[in-house]
Amino acid sequence: MDAIGLSANATVYLCGPIAFMRDVRGRLLGRGIYADDIRYEVFGPGHAHLVPH
Repeated sequence: MDAIGLSANATVYLCGPIAFMRDVRGRLLGRGIYADDIRYEVFGPGHAHLVPH
């Protein structure tokens, strides 16, 4: 993921399983992307209550 060029004002969209999104979200936060600029959609039944915080 470090090879992907991201500007500090990027809006990022994630879609996938919870574990994947938590990992990628943490990496994005570590690279300076604001939490409010990370959008996501959960895959899988019954997982809507488990969105990353």
